[in-house]
Amino acid sequence: MKRKKWTALMIAACMAALSITGCGAKQTDQTGGEVSTGQETAEAVSTEDSKDMFNESGQLPILKEKEKITIGIAQLSQVIDYDTNALTKKIEEDVNVDIEFVFFPETDAQGKFSIMANSGTEMPDIIMGYDLIQQNASVYGASGLFLPLNEYYEDPDISYYFHHEIPEEDQELMLKGVTSADGNIYAMASYYPALANEISQRYWINQTWLDKLGLDMPTTTEEFYEVLKAFKTQDPNGNGKADEIPLIGSKDGWNQRPQDFLMNAFVYANNDQKYLMVKDGKVMASYTQPEWRDGLEYMNMLCTEGLLDPMSYTQDVKQLKALLENEEVQLVGCLAAGSMSAYLPESERRVDMEPLPPLTGPEGVRYAAYSPTTIIEEMAITKYCKNPELAFRLGDYLYEESMSMMTRYGVEGVDWTREGADKEKGLYEDSLGIPCGFLILNDIWNVDQNSSWRQVGPAYRSGSMSDQGVAANPDPKATVSMLSKAVGLYKDYTPTEYVNNLVYTVDEKEERAELYTTIKAARDEAIVRFITGDRPLSEWDDYLKELEACGLERYLEIEQSAYDRAEGRK
Repeated sequence: MKRKKWTALMIAACMAALSITGCGAKQTDQTGGEVSTGQETAEAVSTEDSKDMFNESGQLPILKEKEKITIGIAQLSQVIDYDTNALTKKIEEDVNVDIEFVFFPETDAQGKFSIMANSGTEMPDIIMGYDLIQQNASVYGASGLFLPLNEYYEDPDISYYFHHEIPEEDQELMLKGVTSADGNIYAMASYYPALANEISQRYWINQTWLDKLGLDMPTTTEEFYEVLKAFKTQDPNGNGKADEIPLIGSKDGWNQRPQDFLMNAFVYANNDQKYLMVKDGKVMASYTQPEWRDGLEYMNMLCTEGLLDPMSYTQDVKQLKALLENEEVQLVGCLAAGSMSAYLPESERRVDMEPLPPLTGPEGVRYAAYSPTTIIEEMAITKYCKNPELAFRLGDYLYEESMSMMTRYGVEGVDWTREGADKEKGLYEDSLGIPCGFLILNDIWNVDQNSSWRQVGPAYRSGSMSDQGVAANPDPKATVSMLSKAVGLYKDYTPTEYVNNLVYTVDEKEERAELYTTIKAARDEAIVRFITGDRPLSEWDDYLKELEACGLERYLEIEQSAYDRAEGRK
C-alpha cells in the first residue's frame, strides 16, 4: 500500500498552476459557457464492462478482482496510521481494493483542497470527509470536478446498502439534503441524528440554591426573575458575601450566549439557523420582530439589576470555566450552556446543577430551539476516477450498519459490542424510549487510535445504534446523563415550522455568504449593546434601518427561495 503526503512543494505547484493559462478539457458551466478544467477527464469504465467486475449485490468482496483506488482525506492527528488502520484494512478486504491516500493537512484542510481543486492538478478518485467538501459539493459539481451520482442512487443494485440498511423516510431526507439546486447529487451523505444536539440552547440552574431558599423550579420569565433576585440577595452559597452571580454565559462557548435560550420565551430564536423563523411558510428574521425587542428589554432589565452578568459578552469559554470551578465557593446560580461539559468532568460544582425547562414568556410563548441534524456531504467522486461505480460502491458499503458503527466507534468486539446490551438500560430510554443498542468497551473518540478514520466517510446511524443507544451512565450528574434529562424537558416545545438543511444555487451561496457576514456583524453588536445598556432601546427603529442597509431584504429573499425549493414550492 502506498501513501501520498501533501507537501509544501505540491501546494506551491498548485499555486503556480493557478497563474498559468493553457489548453485543457472543456466543460459546460451552469450558464452554458465553457469552463477550462486544465486536465482531461479520466476515461471511465463503461457500464457494460462494469457488470462483470462486481459480485452480486450484498455479497463480499464487492469487486471480483482487486483494483487500486485513491482517496483524498484530511490527515487527522488522532488517527495513528491510515495504512494500518482497522477501517482501512476492513474496506480493502471487503471491497477488494488497494487504497492509496492523498493527505491534506488537518489545519485548513478545506483551504488546501480548494487550492488543489482550482489549480487543474489531477485529483484523487474519491474526496472523503466534510473537512474537505464543507457543503460545497454543488460548486465543485457545477465546475465539473465532482461527478453527478444520481444514476447510482437510482439503481438499488449499485446503492445496495443505502436501500437495504436505511429506512425509506431517512433515504428521502438524506437525498434531499445533498441534492443541489440544479437537481444533481454530487456527494454521498452522512446522517446520524442525535436529539441532544438538535435541542441544545439550554440553561442549567442551581438546584441546591433553589432548595436552600425554598424556591420552586421557575416556569415563567416572571418567576425566573424572582429566582435570580433571590440568588443575588439571599446569600445562597452561605459565605456571608454578596458574590453570587445569578446568570452568566460566555461569548464563544457552545450555546453559551444568554439570549439564545431566553429569547425563546418571547419569539422563536435559533442561533444555529441564523435566527431565522418560519410563519405560515414565510421566512423571517427573528431579530427584527417586535417580540425580539421585548426580549431585549427583559434581558436589559436583568443586566441593569445585576442579575445577568455583562461578562457573558466579553469572557471566553476558558474564563467562564475558571469562574465555574472557583475552589472556595459555588458562585453561579444559572448557566447558559449547551451541555454540562462547561464544567470539568469531576467538578464538585456541577452536582448542584439541573436543566432548566423552557420558560413561558408574558404572552404565553414557550419554545425550544430545534436544529435537526444536518445532512453532511461526506464523499465525492472526481472526474479523474476511471471507475466511478467502484468508488460509489465503496462509499455505499459504509452504510452497512456495522461499517457505519465502525466509522465512529471502532472495531466491534474490541471497542464496542452488542453483546449484553439488552441487559442494560439505555441512556435515552426514559426520555425518548430508545433502548440500549450497544456497549462501549473502549472509548476511542478523544484519544489517539487506529480503529477508525474518526467519523469520516458516508454513514448512517439512528435509534439504538447511535449516540442515543449507549447504556445509561451510573452517574446522574455525568454530562451525558444531564443531556438525556434535558432532552426530556425540551422535546415537546419545538416549533412546527423551521428552517433546515436548505440548498442554495452556486450564485445564491456566494451572495448569501457576503450578505450574512455584514448582517451578522451589525446584528450581534446591537444585541450586546441593547442588553448591556450601551445602546438605548429607543434606537430600535434605527437598528432596523441599519439591517436593511446591510441588505437584509435581499438576504431573506435568498433564504425564502431556498426554503420554497426545499418545501417543493418551486
